[in-house]
Amino acid sequence: MPASMGPTKEPSTYEQQLGNLGEVLETLRNKGDTNLLIETTLAYVKQNFAADYELCWIGLYDHAEHRLFGKGGYTPDGKHSEWLKQRHNLASGDIMEQVVVQRHSLAIADLRQELRAGEWRKVADRYSIQAVTFFPLIQRDRCIGVMLLGSKRWGTFPSNNEKACIRMVLGTLAATLSNVELEWQRQQYKRPDKPLMEMLNRLRNLPQLGQRLDAAVEETHRYFGATRTSIYWFEPKQRYFWRRVSNQTKTSGFMDMTTPASGLTAQELSSFYQALVSDQVVSIGEARSSLKADSTTRLMQLMKARSLLAAPILYQSELLGFMAIEGAEPRIWQEEEKQFLRAAAQTIALTAPAEEIEGIIHQTQVDSS
Repeated sequence: MPASMGPTKEPSTYEQQLGNLGEVLETLRNKGDTNLLIETTLAYVKQNFAADYELCWIGLYDHAEHRLFGKGGYTPDGKHSEWLKQRHNLASGDIMEQVVVQRHSLAIADLRQELRAGEWRKVADRYSIQAVTFFPLIQRDRCIGVMLLGSKRWGTFPSNNEKACIRMVLGTLAATLSNVELEWQRQQYKRPDKPLMEMLNRLRNLPQLGQRLDAAVEETHRYFGATRTSIYWFEPKQRYFWRRVSNQTKTSGFMDMTTPASGLTAQELSSFYQALVSDQVVSIGEARSSLKADSTTRLMQLMKARSLLAAPILYQSELLGFMAIEGAEPRIWQEEEKQFLRAAAQTIALTAPAEEIEGIIHQTQVDSS
């Protein structure tokens, strides 16, 4: 008969936290949805820290707009407050911007008395929150969000063990969120058909060519996120390209980017012109160019760009112009990007008014004669 076992020892609070930590880390690594990741993190924090920290909030950082998007949290009254999902613009010198820029956690003994807290002082007053700790979500030296943990008691901050657990959870959350973002970007490149279909649907509902060109530039610019997206139209009589539509984006540190050449002559850039007539996509990027060195140098000087992707706008073998993605920095162009721009340029040709296309073709034939 086997010997009887002694009484089972109940795990300590710290051991329970370690067990919970292991479970949440495993869950976060296997999730692929942003909302589920945030919910899992908040559930862990609430289960292990809500007794001492009655307020929690998580926001994700939007680099382009320099603001935080609230993704959820919990409050002392247990109600779902609208401000948990609000956007919070970052102002120069305030606490939240300091956390985002410096990427270090920050503890405030009484948030209600902190002049740099901005709108967060109102939140602290509403819920009688005093001590708060801000934790940045860091992935490879990049801040992708912030978590706020607040207590009603003055100067109450997480212990070293608690901070270690929180940072492990937030580090795993940040890594997984970064992977989700990268996968989304890869899917966008793998499947350019969806944004192209959206562009086509939008263009065919616009009555005028100018409106269609504006819409095409806008949709293409959204896909690439480059410094400038332009459409150059070809004038066959004078044999030059003139910039008909352009999406200008100011980029600090890039001199003269707002004043590129308004026209390019076919004679001066003969190899570039011949490549377009031959229905070739011209790509100039980091240490790579589909043109000869002298042609590349001259073209980039005129465009005032350091990277370029250009696709011809052809209709019945006649060159109407080209669409260009112009970058302020060197860039390696992906094959999916080249395919997208080629399709976008041809969409423009197919949706242009027939009478304008026929006029251009007729003028070209006359000039050739």
